[in-house]
Amino acid sequence: MSYWNDAGGIHILGGDLETMGNQANLSRAALPCQADVGGLIGQSAPMHLLNDLIGRVSRSTSPVLLIGDTGTGKELVARAIHFGGLRCEKALVTVDCSALTPTLVESELFGHVKGAFTGADCSRQGLLQTAHEGTIFLDEIGELPTFLQAKFLRALQEKEIRPVGSTERIQIDVRVIAATNRDLEAGVRGGTFRQDLYFRLNVVQIRLPPLCEPTRCSLSARSQMARCED
Repeated sequence: MSYWNDAGGIHILGGDLETMGNQANLSRAALPCQADVGGLIGQSAPMHLLNDLIGRVSRSTSPVLLIGDTGTGKELVARAIHFGGLRCEKALVTVDCSALTPTLVESELFGHVKGAFTGADCSRQGLLQTAHEGTIFLDEIGELPTFLQAKFLRALQEKEIRPVGSTERIQIDVRVIAATNRDLEAGVRGGTFRQDLYFRLNVVQIRLPPLCEPTRCSLSARSQMARCED
């Protein structure tokens, strides 16, 4: 399946949308969850297309990468995807990667056990474990420290985490939605963002329009799967 509209600045490219469609068909018998789409307003063709894509990706478990300037509604889109999807009754955990203290970011995401470091007076569950069976929304993923990107990628691939100071591995099942206002492809070329992590997150990409261009948006889905056909 493919769609292109130069006038609206919209494009959807085939890929994981086929899988999303199949999963949506399998889940039609289930009662739909209430979507929290407050703040997502607009009657333009790009907005209708955005809402349609949100409806389709919400019924999959594919990672989603939201790209757009600050204030363009990336968190609103993330909430709409989660609360309109199969995991709507589970937790949506929001993480602002730019606000995490560099010395504690690993503990925040993966948790820690008592005595793992100075000040660790008790064990603490990490945010990835908190989001188990739900969704984790990683806002400003481009701010994630490079030393932690490899561990985060491994957690997504292996579906397990190891808290700081522990030898025990904990199984996790999370749907990942990431957002950024940075050019991650430039970060890959510059060595500040891992290419393999970028590919892992960039299965479905939604590019939100700048505030100065409210009628334009760009949507795309990318995958190594077979091309969708009409």
